[in-house]
Amino acid sequence: MTAAQLLTAPGPARAKPEESVMSLGEEFAQVFAETVETVLRQEPIPRPQTIDSLAAPALAWLCRALYETTGCATVRTLMLTPEGTVRIAARCGDKGRTADSATETIERSALFDAESEALESCTTAVTGLNGGTGDYGLEPARVGVPIVIAKRAVGTVCLSYPTGGAPASGLVRSLEALVAEIATTIEAEIGRQRERTLLGSFLAMAPYAAAVADPSGTILWTNGEYTRLSGRNDPAEIDGPVGKALSGSERCAAEGQCGTEPIIHLGVSEVVGTRPDGSSYNTEEAVYAVKDRQGRTANLIAVYKDLTDRREAEERARYAAQHDALTGLPNRFVFNDRLNVATAQSKRNRRMVALLLLDLHQFKLINATYGHEGGDAVLIGAAQRLQDCVRDVDTVARLGSDEFAVIQTDIGHIQDVARLAQRIIDAFASAPFSVGGTESPIGINIGITVFPADDGVPANMLGNADVALRRAVSEGRNNYLFYTAAMGDQVRERLDLVNGIHQAIERNELILHYQPQVEVSSGRIIGSEALLRWVRPGIGMVPPGAFIDAAEQSGLIVPIGTWAMREACMQVKRWQAQGLQAPPVAVNMSAVQLHSRDLLETIIGILRETGVNPEMLEIEITESMLMQDAERASATLRRLSDLGIHIAVDDFGTGHSSLNYLKRLPVDKLKIDRSFVREVPGNFQDSAISKAIIGLGHSLALKVIAEGVEMVEQLDFLSREGCDEVQGYFFARPQPADAWPSLLSRGTFRQ
Repeated sequence: MTAAQLLTAPGPARAKPEESVMSLGEEFAQVFAETVETVLRQEPIPRPQTIDSLAAPALAWLCRALYETTGCATVRTLMLTPEGTVRIAARCGDKGRTADSATETIERSALFDAESEALESCTTAVTGLNGGTGDYGLEPARVGVPIVIAKRAVGTVCLSYPTGGAPASGLVRSLEALVAEIATTIEAEIGRQRERTLLGSFLAMAPYAAAVADPSGTILWTNGEYTRLSGRNDPAEIDGPVGKALSGSERCAAEGQCGTEPIIHLGVSEVVGTRPDGSSYNTEEAVYAVKDRQGRTANLIAVYKDLTDRREAEERARYAAQHDALTGLPNRFVFNDRLNVATAQSKRNRRMVALLLLDLHQFKLINATYGHEGGDAVLIGAAQRLQDCVRDVDTVARLGSDEFAVIQTDIGHIQDVARLAQRIIDAFASAPFSVGGTESPIGINIGITVFPADDGVPANMLGNADVALRRAVSEGRNNYLFYTAAMGDQVRERLDLVNGIHQAIERNELILHYQPQVEVSSGRIIGSEALLRWVRPGIGMVPPGAFIDAAEQSGLIVPIGTWAMREACMQVKRWQAQGLQAPPVAVNMSAVQLHSRDLLETIIGILRETGVNPEMLEIEITESMLMQDAERASATLRRLSDLGIHIAVDDFGTGHSSLNYLKRLPVDKLKIDRSFVREVPGNFQDSAISKAIIGLGHSLALKVIAEGVEMVEQLDFLSREGCDEVQGYFFARPQPADAWPSLLSRGTFRQ
């Protein structure tokens, strides 16, 4: 039974009063202990309290228990106040009108010598009284037992009986023993309270941060040093519990699973805290568990040692060991470590790593002319320009003198390395360096090796890059060169292809061919698709599959796409000017174009420039493009649709898509990829997929067109399944614009 239940429950039936009284000591201790624990939960560092205020709830319980046990008329406990007066701390069984002051007077005159001025004069012997009836309806006192603590009477327990009544045989000795046991209980708690108060005073004045928490770690109290360290003086604002960094085995004592001492050391851990201003601090947190009399954790105490200065000093030393003192860049030690990490990751994710070794042109001459101060200024400026050119995941390091290195990670294409090298060269060429009050242009050379495309040995990368750098230096400043032992012709051909595409735009080597789109039900030409071709001098016609990928990777696809759209619109106007019934033209758009910021302005400008009705233009996008920044793609397509431009999803079913996005996008047409048409109707799976796409499109009120139709069996199948439009070699190959007047004059294809 808990103390709260003991305070309110009816007293148990007892055979003999003296036996019952003897058993009350343990129950009193339980009530008293819970009272103390309640006080400590409210105030972990308690203020000094008088004995009667600390023991008042337990004394009230005692009066009631004695009243119900002994059969007396009244039970009172009186306690000595700090002012030297006596007051009633608790009572039970009083009858009639009473008042504290009158009661005190009566009890003192009845229990103690009339000349006594304080309770100290009461002896430790039981005082039995016979006689008179006091005022206010009080019964004459029969038994009084003093509460003696530290050989000093601090209170008394008084039992009064009706006139003519008397205590049961043996009750006086039992009552004396009970009160002695109660005094021992109170005296022990007074000692613990003094210890807690002393501990609280010590923690409050301690020269280090301290906190008191409940058993769960929630902070209840902190001292001034904790406020200074953390910048927080309200425990409710403190982030994180006491002991959160301790392991489960270290915290077992906090749950009463180990240890019997009143204070147990749980462990030490390092904790990083955050102040209200966002700054951090490091501490060493030592945690102790304070046990109650039942061996349970009453509180946790944490003492903090400020490690901030030490950790900052360690961090400065660590930084100095890993970075170049002049530029702040990683030094050779860190460079080697990161290169090893990068090549190990490359083996796992099958992405390439590039090492770019850089050399400043005529740096020794600058050092000789302007001294080390001038040379240092160039090195600092060069480091900053290099850092501005790379991503956060890349590494720029200074290996020594004017030698810098860049580790470029997670590379998908060699062109990414070439673009970085060119960006670095442009950054150095864009503006001269200020050296000794003068403007001095500084050139740079770069040697590049790529892992695993070269020899695939990480230890050889620095040597390979150095070979390439030396060759680059020999060919003049402001250039870069790839290590060619294993890459050779492939790299040069790729770079040559990119350069050729760039020149093709400037030299008008690109052309468009057009393939008719035919309505299945009538055979009429109801549209055309513009297909890009490159007529390369000395080589001839280059199919788009041979150069579109390089154009996209190099970023040249955007100007190519713009050219193709303008040319297609201009061709529609030319046909119309010839009096031909020109069909709408479909133009393919790349993902890079779709997500470019000026796409809408570019298309609107083309429509205004050419005067073509927007409804004569259809844009084909792939479903995979829709999944890249879908919200932005949706907004762009809606703007285009609002202009009157038609939207078709090309190669439908071959990529990754979401039907949820499809139903929300302003799509007009689905295009069945040729890979699903090639083997219909003979291939069951392709036939099923084609039928499903047709059904899906019609369910969404979309037109469906199939590409790659080359045989009449394919056409018959698509016609039976309700496909709206087709295109393919069965009708016509892509043809130059000057071959279209005869097609348009005919207008239809008849089977």
